[in-house]
Amino acid sequence: MQEIFIGVDVSMDWLDIHHPCPGHRRGAQQIANGGRELTAFARRAARAGAWVIFEATGGYDRALCEALEQAGARFSRVNPARARDFARAIGVIGKTDRVDAQMLALMGERLRPALTEPVPPARRALQAQVTRRFQLVEMRKQEATRLKQTADTEACADIRSHIALLGRRIARFDARIETLTTEDEAFARIERRLRTAPGIGPAVAATLIAELPELGSLGRRRIAALAGLAPVARDSGKRNPPRGHRRRPARPAQDALSRRAAGLPQAPRLHGLPRPPPEPGKVAQGRHHRGRPASSSPSSMPCSGARQTSQHDPNEITVAGSKRGSVVKIRRIA
Repeated sequence: MQEIFIGVDVSMDWLDIHHPCPGHRRGAQQIANGGRELTAFARRAARAGAWVIFEATGGYDRALCEALEQAGARFSRVNPARARDFARAIGVIGKTDRVDAQMLALMGERLRPALTEPVPPARRALQAQVTRRFQLVEMRKQEATRLKQTADTEACADIRSHIALLGRRIARFDARIETLTTEDEAFARIERRLRTAPGIGPAVAATLIAELPELGSLGRRRIAALAGLAPVARDSGKRNPPRGHRRRPARPAQDALSRRAAGLPQAPRLHGLPRPPPEPGKVAQGRHHRGRPASSSPSSMPCSGARQTSQHDPNEITVAGSKRGSVVKIRRIA
């Protein structure tokens, strides 16, 4: 029996669906993002044994996830960047909602991404609390910056009162998060192990538990790569730069692992540090030193388009003139 793959492009108000399920029109179909239509679609997909593929859209896909979980349908929530890379790889340059739905169905058929496991209610509640706490912390940081930039007395008083209010609300969420992590036996066991690492406090531990359900089931290399902290090779030809990390966090857990929530200082970026000079006799690596000996200097190298005309007079060079076939002799003055 041929497996059915359904591609769904998620928007805030509607869903564009591309599927060949029996009883449905082939091609694109548009339904509301929520309500009875979505529930009916999830049930039909579950009855047909279809595999639903859609992108993570920052919360707009929550209703679709819940409907598919309740109906018992299989689905994969994929990274939007990977879905777009797949479309480019097969030669699709245009981007519309209908095209994206079709590409997602084809991506499921060709690549067969991993199935997304249903989120337990306890983890979903913890994720909501951690996300809201993170938002409040960011708001408090923004208000603290505005306080330094404001000179008006009344405005400063209002900002201070707002910062105090945000602090009380953050403390309230800290208490809720602590209750959720202590009441769940699995969460409490993971938190105790995380707290044994230096620099890991309750906020970081709760963020890792909520955002990285793979903790405890993957090896150290795979979990580091999943969190975006594993070094990535970017070698090409003679260019061999140091291994670096992704500049932008792929998940909120990367911020937690960067120890921002714990208030510890950030480690300096590797690409922001000066590169040590190459050893004598070796060719320097990198974009700016490709193929140039380490001992050479700009003053001892001839300029581009120039050549030395005589071995007896190394201070005289010849460069091409503005007219075809013309040359200009330049003598270097010591």
